[in-house]
Amino acid sequence: MTDPNRIAPFFWLHVKKSAGGFVRRALGDHYINAPRVKQPVSFIQSPRGQWNDVLNNYRVPLGAYQFRRCQFAQRFLYPDDWDRLVKFAFARDPLDRALSMFFYLAKRRVDQRSFLDFLADQGRDVPGDASGQFSLFLGLVERARASDSIYRPVDNHFTTHTAPMAPDVTDDAGRLLLDHVIRTEDTSVGLQAILRRCGLPDDLAQTAPHNVNKDRADLTPTPGQIRRIEQIYAADYELYETASRPADIA
Repeated sequence: MTDPNRIAPFFWLHVKKSAGGFVRRALGDHYINAPRVKQPVSFIQSPRGQWNDVLNNYRVPLGAYQFRRCQFAQRFLYPDDWDRLVKFAFARDPLDRALSMFFYLAKRRVDQRSFLDFLADQGRDVPGDASGQFSLFLGLVERARASDSIYRPVDNHFTTHTAPMAPDVTDDAGRLLLDHVIRTEDTSVGLQAILRRCGLPDDLAQTAPHNVNKDRADLTPTPGQIRRIEQIYAADYELYETASRPADIA
């Protein structure tokens, strides 16, 4: 039986819409899951082995560290272990990630109505096609970044799923707190390299395809929409472009 207080030799930060489901499954017993419920457990309620997963649950409030999760882990969860842990996350091309966010959230509900109906109320003069909806979506993302509440302008689910990656993985000076940021295109081989570096078996039970937006054919972002994404996720583009190559993880 896995010791619930055992800290894994790695720290994985789950970035939403970036292969998280596969990574959690592929890590198996090396990564101890916390209860996934509407009433999430807190750190003080959980054995140390679950703390990484508690941190990866967007429903767990972190106050000023809500989008500074690596700093939170370094300062409060693993202050004596941080340097020895192999710390990693997966980065997705920000344009692909933004599209994935949009199509994922479009299937959700907000205040007992569909997210698309919620979007329609944000801009009654905006065309109701996919491109118009995507523009309204980007407007909400921009407002969420400027809001002082994780519950506005939509809700915590929206705010955390559309949050840029960069603040979560850097310190106050912008220095990267992870050992490796790996592109989602390299999910399988990158995760195998991480496991080998940790001295763990690297025989993954399944292959992780790169996330594909099945509905992307219905939406081609306009140049203006692309510029907005580049502005919102500017630092994420830098992380993606400078990502670690699996062959260099040792």
